[in-house]
Amino acid sequence: MRILTDEEIAALISEPKIVPTNWFSRLETKDKTHYQHKEREVEIEGSSGNLFRIILRQNKLNILDFSIILTVKEKDSTLEYILLRYNGKHPSKHTNKWEKENGLSDYTFAPAFHIS
Repeated sequence: MRILTDEEIAALISEPKIVPTNWFSRLETKDKTHYQHKEREVEIEGSSGNLFRIILRQNKLNILDFSIILTVKEKDSTLEYILLRYNGKHPSKHTNKWEKENGLSDYTFAPAFHIS
């Protein structure tokens, strides 16, 4: 897996996305069996032909514990990259895996709303 540059990420995020006519109803979260969260996703195509996914997750007991994720699938591959992730207030300490693996000092933080 390669690492996307900041310029590539910015271009993918700003690429206009063509949403299906029923996109809003397709993002209504549904219970996920044997999990403590509800989840839903929808695939959308970008104007340049890139395939994106929007993923919504919400804790069943705590509405402030949620994630909204935008990913892109690499063309002609099974690789998928997380471009944006907006997180609600998770009840426990949070770890950013990439920052931890790269020895950065601020890889953990207390429960808080955050973008990763």
